[in-house]
Amino acid sequence: MFTPVEIRRFNDPTDTYTVIVSARRYQQYVSVMPGDGGGTPGFITILDEEGDSRGRMPIPMINMADGIEWTPTGANIKLVGGWDFEQGTCACWNKRQDKIIRRKVK
Repeated sequence: MFTPVEIRRFNDPTDTYTVIVSARRYQQYVSVMPGDGGGTPGFITILDEEGDSRGRMPIPMINMADGIEWTPTGANIKLVGGWDFEQGTCACWNKRQDKIIRRKVK
């Protein structure tokens, strides 16, 4: 297991869910091109009103968190994956982009 470092957090438009953007601790020491800090790989975790996780998924670049799209039943990030709060699942593409990994969260 790794120790995540929280990069930032924000709420959905209804203030029901909290998005936490994090990265592996060592990533903060890895050199990136100037101005390219958003290119660091990381993770997105969504918490509900009670603070329970609705699932975590890896993202290739932490700045992709800005592209989260909220739906009536969850959230999506283009080319990465999505959350279905009603089904209690979180699904994302594997590293080779040839298979979707679906996890039951609740």
